[in-house]
Formats: sequence, C-alpha cells, structure tokens
Amino acid sequence: MVQFETFSERIGKIRVDVVHRYRDSRSIIPEDEETFFYEGVLKWKDLNCTKDFDNFLADLGPEIQTLAQVVHRQKAIIETLQEHLQKEKSLALQPLLELTVAIARDLQSDFQPYFPKFFEILTSLLETKDPERIEWTFMAVAHLYKYLWRQILKDLEGMFDLYSCLLEESRPEHIQKFAAQSFAFLFRKIPDKKAFLLRAFQKLVEHPQRKRGLGHVLSEAMKGVRHTLHTCSESLLSLILSLLNEPSLESHVVFETIEVAFQNLVLHVDQESSILIWKLLLDQVEKLSGEEGKSEEISKLLKVLKDLVSFREGSLLSDVQCILLCCSGVLFSKSQSEEVHEVTLDILSTVLKFSRLASAGDIVTNVVLSVSIQNICMGSVVLVLESQMQNATKLDFLSSLKMHSLFLTHILPLALDHIHKNLAGEKSVLHFLADLDPVYVMTSDQLQHFQPAYPLDFSIPILRSRVLKAKRKASVIDTVAEIITEAAVSYPATCEEVEILPTAISLFSRLRPSIDTTLLVNLVEKLLEIVKGEGNKMVESRRRTRSTHREAAKPGDANIDHVWLPLWLSFGALHCLEPSQLAKILDVESLRDITTRHSGDVLPLRVVDIGLAALKMFGTLQRDQLEVFYNSLRGNLQSPYGELRHLTLLILSSFPVQLPKPPEGMRDAPSSIFQICLKIERIPLRIQEYRDKLKWLQQLDFNLVQTSLPPGLKFDLVPVEYLLGMLYEDLQPLWEPVQGLLASHAISLPPSEFWSLFSPTLQKAYQDLSSPVSPSIPPSTIYQSGFPRELYIEAGRKHQGKEPDVSNFHLLLWKCLKLFPHIVEMYNRDIIPLFLSFIKMHYYKRDKGASWSQDYRRKPEEMDQNKDEKDPVEEKKPQRPPKPAILVMEAALEVFSRFSDPRSISQESDVHCVFLQFLMHGKPGIQKLALDCLMAYRNKDLLPYREALYGLVEEKTFRTQLTAFNVDRDAEIVRDEHRQSLFPILLRLLYGKMIQGGGKGKGKGGVKARRALILRFLAACQEAEFSLFLDLALGHFSSRISVHGSVRTMIKCIMETTEPSSSVPLSRLRSTLNLLGLIIAKVGNLLEGNVKHVLRILIFTAATISALLKQHMELDPHVLAPLRDLRSLALNCITQFFDTFHLYPWNFEDVDALFEVAIWPRLPKLVVEGIHGPTALLRLFSTWTQNPRYFPLLMKHHPSDPALSPLPHVYGLLTQEKAVSSVKDFILDMTHNLLTLADYDPAADEEDVKPAPEIVLQGCIHMPSPNRIMQ
Repeated sequence: MVQFETFSERIGKIRVDVVHRYRDSRSIIPEDEETFFYEGVLKWKDLNCTKDFDNFLADLGPEIQTLAQVVHRQKAIIETLQEHLQKEKSLALQPLLELTVAIARDLQSDFQPYFPKFFEILTSLLETKDPERIEWTFMAVAHLYKYLWRQILKDLEGMFDLYSCLLEESRPEHIQKFAAQSFAFLFRKIPDKKAFLLRAFQKLVEHPQRKRGLGHVLSEAMKGVRHTLHTCSESLLSLILSLLNEPSLESHVVFETIEVAFQNLVLHVDQESSILIWKLLLDQVEKLSGEEGKSEEISKLLKVLKDLVSFREGSLLSDVQCILLCCSGVLFSKSQSEEVHEVTLDILSTVLKFSRLASAGDIVTNVVLSVSIQNICMGSVVLVLESQMQNATKLDFLSSLKMHSLFLTHILPLALDHIHKNLAGEKSVLHFLADLDPVYVMTSDQLQHFQPAYPLDFSIPILRSRVLKAKRKASVIDTVAEIITEAAVSYPATCEEVEILPTAISLFSRLRPSIDTTLLVNLVEKLLEIVKGEGNKMVESRRRTRSTHREAAKPGDANIDHVWLPLWLSFGALHCLEPSQLAKILDVESLRDITTRHSGDVLPLRVVDIGLAALKMFGTLQRDQLEVFYNSLRGNLQSPYGELRHLTLLILSSFPVQLPKPPEGMRDAPSSIFQICLKIERIPLRIQEYRDKLKWLQQLDFNLVQTSLPPGLKFDLVPVEYLLGMLYEDLQPLWEPVQGLLASHAISLPPSEFWSLFSPTLQKAYQDLSSPVSPSIPPSTIYQSGFPRELYIEAGRKHQGKEPDVSNFHLLLWKCLKLFPHIVEMYNRDIIPLFLSFIKMHYYKRDKGASWSQDYRRKPEEMDQNKDEKDPVEEKKPQRPPKPAILVMEAALEVFSRFSDPRSISQESDVHCVFLQFLMHGKPGIQKLALDCLMAYRNKDLLPYREALYGLVEEKTFRTQLTAFNVDRDAEIVRDEHRQSLFPILLRLLYGKMIQGGGKGKGKGGVKARRALILRFLAACQEAEFSLFLDLALGHFSSRISVHGSVRTMIKCIMETTEPSSSVPLSRLRSTLNLLGLIIAKVGNLLEGNVKHVLRILIFTAATISALLKQHMELDPHVLAPLRDLRSLALNCITQFFDTFHLYPWNFEDVDALFEVAIWPRLPKLVVEGIHGPTALLRLFSTWTQNPRYFPLLMKHHPSDPALSPLPHVYGLLTQEKAVSSVKDFILDMTHNLLTLADYDPAADEEDVKPAPEIVLQGCIHMPSPNRIMQ
C-alpha cells in the first residue's frame, strides 16, 4: 500500500551523491562515431513520448549521430537545449537534463564556456515545489561536477561565486542542503583548501547570509558513508579549527560557520566516529590554553565543545576522563577570561550530568564508575571553589550539579564547607541554599510526612573552625537567626529585609545545628497581628464602597499587599513549627476571622488548615464551631478549582461531628459527609482511577448519604454543593453519574430548598459565560511581580493554572434539568429569561450563517503590494455557533419538551416563536427537539399527523414519508380544517430540510436532489400556502425590498449605500440564487401572484453583487472570485426567469433596473470574456433571440452611450479572430433565430390565453426589419 508523503518527507529522502549512489549503468566509452548525447536521445525517444520532447527533437535536427557532428553543431545544440530547458512546466525536463550532462561528457573542456549559462538556467529550475524536479536538477548539477571537475577547478573561485547564491539563507533549507551535497564533491578535490577557505571566509564579511551555506558545505565534505567520516576529515577539521586563530579573518564569521558545520556533522556521526572530532577539539583547546591572549579563540572552541557534549544528552561522549582533564587545565590557567571560565563550567557540569546516564556495558559506563573519574570530578569541584572566579559563577556551577549522583555524598559537603569559610556572612548565599531543595506548598496532611531532600548540616565546618581556633565569623545559621529576629521586632523595616525574609524562613527547619524556634514563634505572632490589623482596614474599605459581593483578593490592590505578604510569610513559618507551638500561637477565633475575610482565597485557607490541624491534635475544636466555618466556606464546595475544594474539606473535616445512629445491619461506622467528599477529592483525576472515584461518589446518593449528615444542623445541601463542583471536573465518565446523583436530591428534597441552590448556580454559570471574570485563584502566580522570591508559588498546585471550562459546566447544568422537569416547570420564571437571553447573546449573535452582515474589506496584511494574487482563493464557509452553544440549545429544548403544560409558562409567546424558528434549523436533531416541544402543546389539529411529521424529520424515512404524505386537496390526506395549523409547521420543517447539508458522501448533488424533491412536493400546495413558504425562504429579502418602494429607488439606494464593511454575506447570496433557480424551474406555476416579487429579489441580489464589484480595490482578494461566480449565477437565474415567464408584463422600470445591474456593467467586456466559450451574458441574449417578444431588448442602448447596446457587441464578438468556433456557431444560431422567427403579435396568441403586452422600452437603436436584412 502506497502511503501519502508530504513535501518535506519526499525532500528528506533525496540524496545528491554521484559517487556512492548514482553510478553510470555503462562505463564503456562509445566508439568514435558514437556519442553519449546520441545514445541519450535514442534512450529517451522511446521513454518520453510527450509533445515537449517531440518539439525538442524537431528543433534539434538529425545531425547528432557522430562526435564530429556534435562538435561541429555544438552551439546550435547548446542553444536548443537552453531554450527548451527554460520552458515552464515542460514534461521533457528529465531527458533534457540528462542530455545536458551527456553533451558535457562529449564536449569536455569545450563545454566550459557554456557552463555559467546552464548553471543559471538550472538554478531557476529549483524554484518549484515538485520534489522530483528538484532531484533531477541537482543530480544534473552533481553529474556536471563529476565529469567537468578538472576544468572547473581551474576557475574554482569564480565557480564558487556563481554557486554561492544557492547557499544563502533566503533559500529554502533543502536547496542549501542539496547545493552543499553537490559542491562537497568539488571541495574535496581542491589541492589548496586553506587558500580557498581564506578567500571564502573573507567574502562572507560582504555576504553574511552565506555563512550557513558554507557551513553545510564543510560538513558535507567531511561526511562519509554509514555514520562515518571521510578520509579528508582529519586534515579538514584541523584546518578549519586553526582558522579560528587566523588574524586576517573575522573570528566571529569563522566561528558561526564552523558552528553550523559541527551542528550538521554531529547529526551524522555515531560515538565511534566522533572520537576523531573529540581528539582534534581537545588538542586545539589544550594548545591554545597554554598561550597568552587566546581567551576569545578558546571561548569559541569551548562553545563548539559544549554543543558536542550536550548533543542528545551526551550520546557522543566517549572519553570523559580526557574532557574533564581538559576542562581542569583551562580552569587552572589563570590568564583566561571570565567568559572562558563560565563556558568551561557549563561543559564540566554537562559532562558530569550526562555521564551518569550512560547505559550499562558501554565504554562510558566503565570510565564514569571508575575511581579515577570520581577523583577528577571532586578535583574539578575543589578547583572551581578555590579559584578566583566570582562567587555567583561558583554557586551557579554547584546548582547545576545538584541532580548528580555524587552531589549529596561528595559535592554538597565541599560546598557547605566552602560557604562556611568564605560566604557565610553574605545573604545572597541563602538563595542558593534555598534553591537546592525548594519548599513545596503543602496541606496539613502532606506536612506530616515531609522530609527535606538535602539537609544543610554545618556541624562539621563549625566544629572544624573551632578546633583550628579560627577567627570567629558569622555562620549561615547566625545570619538566618539574625534576619528572623530583626523581622520579629520591626517588620518590615527595609525592602532588603522583605526580600530575604522568605528565603530565611524556608531554610529555618533544614539547617543543622537547629535554630531556636522561639525566634520563629515571635515572628509568626507579629505577622498574624499585622494580618488582623490590615484585614480590618480592608473590611472598612469594602464597607465604604458598598460592595455587594466579595471580590477575590489580588496582589497589587490597595491594602491587599499588606495582608498577602505577611500571610505568605506566616504560611512558610508554620511549616517549621511543632503542633504544640502552633496550638499556642493560633486560636479558633483568629482562624475564624481569617476564614470569614478570605474565604475564597487559597493562601489564607492554607494557614487555617495548618492551624486547625494543630488544634485538632489537642482536642480544642468544638462541634458548634463547625456551622460558623461552614457558612463562610460552603461556596467553595462548588468551586471549579479542586485545590480550593480540597482545602475547604480539610478545614471542615477537622471538626468533630455527631452522626445519626446507623441502621441495623450496617457493618462499618458511617463517615461524615465532609470525610466522604475529602476521600473523593483525594482520588487523582485520571482515567485509571475514575472507577474508584465513582464508587465513593455513589455514597452521595440521597438515600445513602443521610447517615453521614450531622443532625440538627442545616447540612442537607452539602452533597448537592459538592456534586455541583464535581461537574467542573474535566473527565467525561463522571458527568452522567454526577447528574444522576443530583437528580436523586432534586426529587427527594423539598423543591424550594433544592431550587434555592440550583437556580443561583445556573444564573452564575450564565453570567460567567457572558462576562468571564478573573478567578479567585490567580491562574499563574499569586505574587507574580511584587513577591521577590517565587519560593512558594505554584509548587504544590494541582490544577496547574488550568482555567475551568465554564461553557461545559453551563451545558451540564442544562442537561441536569431534563432529569427533574417537573421542578423546572414549577420555577420556569427563573429559567425562561436565561433561555431567551442565551439564544440572543450566545447563539444568534455568533451564528454567522444567520447573520445579514459580512465584512468584505481587504485585510491589513493583504494590503502588501507584493502579495501573490495568483494564489487560489476559496469562498469561506459561514461560521456556525460554537458546539457548546448548540448542545445547550438541544438540552434546553429537551427540557421544554417534557413540560406538561407549556402554554402556562412565562413569556410563552416568545418561547413558542423560538420553537418555530428552530423547526427550520439545518440540524435534524434540533428539528426533532423543536417538534417535540410543539407536540407538547397537544394541538388537536397536529396530533393526527404526528407520525408523518416525525417521519419527515428522520433522515432515513424522509424520502419515503415525503412521497407518501400527499398534501393535495384531492388526496384528502390532510383535512381542510387542519391545514391552517399544520402548514406553518410542515413548511418550516421542509425549509429546514432544504438548507441542510448533503451529509456524509452525498455532496452538493445530494443537496440539489433533495431540494428538487421538496419543491415537487410543494407543487401540490395551494398558492397561499406556497406564498407562506416563500416568506420563510425569502423573508429577509422581502423586508429589505419593501422598504424602498419602487425598483428604481431600490437600485439607487443599493448602489449608493452598499459598503464593503457590512453587506449581504456571500453564503446568503449564493443560497438565495440557487433556491430561486430551483423554484423557477420546478414550481414556477405556483408563482402567479409572486412573479414580480421574485424578479425584485433577483434584481436586488444582482445589484448588491454589482455594487460590491464596483469597489473591487477595497475588497479582500479572497472574495473577488466568488463574487464573479455569483454574478454569473445571477445572470443564469435571470435567463431562467425570461425562459419560464415569457408572458410576464414587463414595464420600462423593471427593464431599466435589470439592464443597470446585470447588462451594462458586463457588456463592454463581452468581446474579451466571450472568446473562449459562451458566457452567462451571451446565453441571456440567446434566450432573448428565441422569443420574438424579447427582440426589442437586444436593441436597447445605454441612456448616455448609444453605442453601448447588446446586438452590436454580440456581432463584435463574432468578428474576433481569437473567438473559438463554438462561440461563433452560438452567435450564428442566435442570428438564425432573429432572421427566421416572426415578429411578436399579441393578437396571434391563443384565445384562452391572456395575451402579454409588448415590451415598451426607452432608448432603442433603429434596426431594419428582418425582410430588409434578408434582401
């Protein structure tokens, strides 16, 4: 089976290598009388039978059989080849390219003067997206190099100047790649590569865009077969590395080129092949490191080495010991710059990091695990610590090693000893120590099992300094204690103190020897005091502003920063204290105060959680306190954020509760409702564990959860609140069970009690959908800019900043309603306004298909003059409402369909109109639901036809039912007294079927067939009933036409007021014209009273199209082609109108309007547009020649230009030399009709047919009678 391959995949499989992949099938040189060129002609004469190749052979001539003939006619042959190679989209390109190579082999050195011209032609052939043509062209270039390399090497510099245009960065990547592959063949044969490279690098200064291309050439020259290196690689690598030290060259240009070469080369070689690269690079680094003033060159070499070390996580590492020794030598050299040291440290840390990942059995593994390597590692670390580098550089190096296997046992003790000796008094080192093991945001249950990964034990360094009787210095422990002590006395004294305080707190519990916790207790008391005082100010501020609802606290707001930062610090400090100390600091009253003021914020609740957990251990919590906390936090149970729900449940589960006596036979003691919800919340939201989550969710069923609710307190709605929050979870298998559990409470609870919670939730969901607000939990960070150290930010978050899906939550709430429709009907006054508002704001407003406005203007990015106007354009499909909006509408209709008495609901007339509107929807599912809603009215006139209507809705039975359901009065299937109620429903349903898509596999043909079938069905309707259908299908146009009065006023208004920024959408115009064409063709007999109205709509659409095309310079190029197609479609409909309604009483206003919008704009271009085939305008004129009544229309001229008339322009097209024969025959047939048909005589019509009046025109040219013309 052949799989489709993209352009990139096909390009990636091309290899331009004439030496290894493309050898000549025949190595024997032809005899003297034969030539490679002639053999190629004979070969391709049988293989390529295209017209392009035949034309080439005809221009070539027969005298090419012998070498003497080829040499004698070389100029003519070359010119012929060049001429045919330059033809666009030639089907003979492959043979022409092979013949070019063949004649080059024949002529040898005589071909050299022609090579530049051929190269220019071949370069132009690369501007294509056809992979085969690209491969043929590059193979031709490569073969020319192979056979002419001796001649090309004589002027290689000029050849490279010619070729370097293909190496520029503006060229596509594959062009650069293939150019490098083909030129690499020549490059290997250059005797003096250094001189060539010197000139090439010097020219890169003038043409920097070729650096990448030259790098490709160097890498391709060094590549061998099967991940190996070419034999010239060692000398070439040594040469290009030495050029970094060349004084005559710009070092940055050389480095950037070499960097590209190495980046390509490492993608080719394997570990064994890379040994040579390692050796040369390390030797060059060691050589330069022993010289003075070579820091810049060493830095560039080390950057190349760094790329090689980090490639695919150290997959090319071979001799780690040599690399470490080389890095140590560079670090030991004191004359190197800081940049050299930084790059060397990066290499050193990368080697140490990746060397431990080597797989067992490799050479790398044996070396890394040896004792000598460990000694070198430790020696390198010691060397770094004892060097004169900046402290920041040393600390960054140590941080990069923290994931190494030797870090905890070997590196960390060295780092702590160095810090104690040299950096203990510096506060900046605290950040380094804190970053080694960041503090995670934890809940009370997580805190019990927390152990630091890297204990920071300074006991040995302190003891060593005491034994050595060194001068007493401030240790890290002293620094941390000093910071906390100062903060407890005068927080916040300085900005610097605020910045370092979080770091000091995070280190408090990890430092050894331990610090006296009394210091931290004093700090927490101070911070909580500040929180309480500033919180009172916030409450007063909100009271003054008369805030009707509590807004989420956000950093940066007034007074918020003064609360948030102390809360953060308090939270970090509470992690470091024992429960007994927490119980002394915190009390229930202070925690209740924090909860009341910050009930919707994560950080305060974390503080409350830790505090209550400590108080719970000492039994100081009481049952009656639960209700106070629950009233403050109950809204969090239905929060979209799992973290907020989890913290709330932790807090509420801390209080003791007394549960009702369990029923007899119950084995296990029941858990409280908060504990059950907490167990559910702790189960990870993954598809693997969702069954466990469902198992516990079943405990929240109304009948099962009663034993878990504390008696005497109002906790009946706790399960409902939590279940509503679970609907936010992004796991589909949970949604339906949760909805069923909610229904169990809705049915069992008092309706008023349940609805008092559900209704506000639904209203809030709609408000969030209509005007999204910032969540109470900031999605990314709580202190993004104001907090200097992001120490506690997002470390333990579960939701990872993911925003809740409000639209899906709103949808699920509507789906819940269908499970208890009797309650919804009881409180329909709350639901109906939401339903109608949703339709207006979220359905119709976003339904571009229902919109009567489209912006045709050119987009800003398309104003560019250089934009390619030849790109194919497509008419954009109308944008439909988002899928959630459609699903909400389906859910709402399903709810209303289950109402027992829809006539008694609020705003019933508006809702009934919505049902009728959705009966015309293009989706069968929504049509069926709308019909269900209408059937819920139990209209006696509709019930007898229930089965027929539902049969028409279903796609499978639509055709059968439409055939069987005859609405003709003679069939007596539909009773006369029922028609008035039935037809508004039936016609809307059929109109919805007409605008539906074709469905899978049906396409546009299926749509047209269904529309024709529906119109044939409607042919049995009465004229008044069909008029109702026309109002449904064309009602929007009717309302616009009726505003203008006369047709002349309508045309004038359209031409003057049509704006590209807001006009009738393309889809509307196209669907209207298609529908009018079908109506005229299938049921024109039913339009007796509506013919004039149909004509007005035709004129309206044609005028709109004409007005838009007059402003084509302002239009988006993508809409020009569809508008021109619509213009032709409008002319076809007008032609059909003339052909069908040949007795229509035309007046001069209608004719003038028709000519103005459809004839005059296109008539001057008829002689140009009609030469290739009959146009829509010419077919309209042909229709006029088939009826003598229309003959005068051909003689009408423009009011201001008598020369502008149909008939002269038709015969002007006939005289065009370029007009095809079919067009001329078409015009001659028109002429025959004009000459042979008798003039129109109203009196000659049949007696029983009302004669149509003659068409009276204003402004006609004088034409002789047909008899006169015949004479």
